[in-house]
Amino acid sequence: MKEFYGDDVFLENEVAVELYNAVKELPIYDYHCHMSAKDIFEDKQFDNIGEMWLGGDHYKWRAMRQCGINEELVTGNASMHDKFIAFASILPKLPGSPIYQWAHMELKTVFGISDPLSADNAEEVWQEANKVIKEKGYSPSKMLELFNVEVVCTTDDPIDDLEYHKKLKDYKTKVRPTYRPDRIMYIEKDDFVEYIGKLGADSFDSLLKISEDRLRYFIDAGCKVSDHAISKFPKVQGTYEEAKNAFDKKMKGMQLDQNEMDAYVDYMLLFFIGLYKKHDITMQLHMSPLRNANTNMFKAVGADTGFDTIGTAVTAEKLVDILDRANTQTGLPKIVFYSLNPVADNMIATVIGSFSEDIPGKMQLGSAWWFNDHVQGIERQLTISANSGLLGNFIGMLTDSRSFTSYVRFDYFRRILCSVVSRYVVGGEYPGGDTAIQLVKDVCYYNVKKYIGI
Repeated sequence: MKEFYGDDVFLENEVAVELYNAVKELPIYDYHCHMSAKDIFEDKQFDNIGEMWLGGDHYKWRAMRQCGINEELVTGNASMHDKFIAFASILPKLPGSPIYQWAHMELKTVFGISDPLSADNAEEVWQEANKVIKEKGYSPSKMLELFNVEVVCTTDDPIDDLEYHKKLKDYKTKVRPTYRPDRIMYIEKDDFVEYIGKLGADSFDSLLKISEDRLRYFIDAGCKVSDHAISKFPKVQGTYEEAKNAFDKKMKGMQLDQNEMDAYVDYMLLFFIGLYKKHDITMQLHMSPLRNANTNMFKAVGADTGFDTIGTAVTAEKLVDILDRANTQTGLPKIVFYSLNPVADNMIATVIGSFSEDIPGKMQLGSAWWFNDHVQGIERQLTISANSGLLGNFIGMLTDSRSFTSYVRFDYFRRILCSVVSRYVVGGEYPGGDTAIQLVKDVCYYNVKKYIGI
């Protein structure tokens, strides 16, 4: 039996250990996260482990609710101490969960605590972790230093003035904005007209111009990546005139039918794809989340609090349609595709193979996302990538997180990757030694550094 979260956890054999030792110290290149540039700049010392762990972590919140923890101890007004004690109490119920795995990796790496966390020792761990925070002066900058984070790509609205990104221009860790124009796309939302007013657009043509102007502004601040979240692709193709008509009606307060909304979204999606091609911006496309499934809880605690779920998988026909029309009209930028519904992963891997050209790994099957970010999910994504011929060009892990302790997820990923590759070596399917070591080094660091270009 292995030691509890010992040095060889998730490493299956001696080859995996050898590969892991070659990559464990590589810098971290976090090309998609929800960290705050303001928090990084202000660099306030954390008060306690509860703040670091539970302040905005909907993964943990969801698990706590599933274990019957009262909402007061999840997102309510209870103290961080009481929230932490409540969270600790559920951990023994979560074997195999990434929440359990990440928590214990974080305890060991960040706080030097190796014991399993439970209700029995929660108070002791609370005191010890907080002592470490105080002694080491843990803050965002200390976390970035601890984990050797080279690049952080935040997620930012086009309206953002990027004040703190500019202030961080010469910061040791490169903190760069990501252009995320979802609110320009979401014409069905009640606050769409208000948002467009804040953006400064007074016509459809001005919206198109301002969208590109804001992208240029982001590029001037170091942006190399964009991001879009799409629950489902539009069912109709939209022309310029149809998109304009839908926009004009919405701005006048008129109701749109589904076809009109779809026409607008379709046209705008291809418009942004063209912009990213023109300006050499890597596009990320997050597909198939079903947001805010629980109406009562959405009204009570809002969005992004743990009530989203896996939605319907994108179809091959729709994905091919979007990519082929964009490719015909403007050409395609580099695109990273994430499907929250893993049923689509094999299909996506084959579709993107039909649009890969010029750049190694130009079209990427993104890392296992959200509900799939666990051992089996990561292994599955890596295996599909390998089967489709992409593994050697894969750009690897990201945090997709708001927590500065979540950088252990890179170590988690690297261990799982090394075990997957070790199977090919041990089975006689792939050479070991320098060849395998270079492969895992590329996937862990060098591919993304070249691909994104920061």
